[in-house]
Amino acid sequence: MRLHSNATVAHSRRIFNGEGGLPAGVISSSDLFGVGSDAGIGDVDGDGFNDIIVGAPSMDAGGTDYGALFVLFMRGNDTVREYTRISRAAGEGLDGIAGFGA
Repeated sequence: MRLHSNATVAHSRRIFNGEGGLPAGVISSSDLFGVGSDAGIGDVDGDGFNDIIVGAPSMDAGGTDYGALFVLFMRGNDTVREYTRISRAAGEGLDGIAGFGA
């Protein structure tokens, strides 16, 4: 989302399964991707474009509803260039934490 100087929305883009640069099959509607858990994190990868982090607290990543966080590395046209998933299934040692990413 880009804002005008008066804080009204200038442009927004939907990022979901197969939309906005996120590959199809990465998430499902039951994962609650972006529901109450997203934030701008600045330009993490140094490419000149601000990146975002998005939660998916009901994703079945390593266990039922264990959840995940997605770091979305963005392009200048507000689409996802690349992403990294942080979850128990990805091996980050988050044993027994249900709802991670909320």
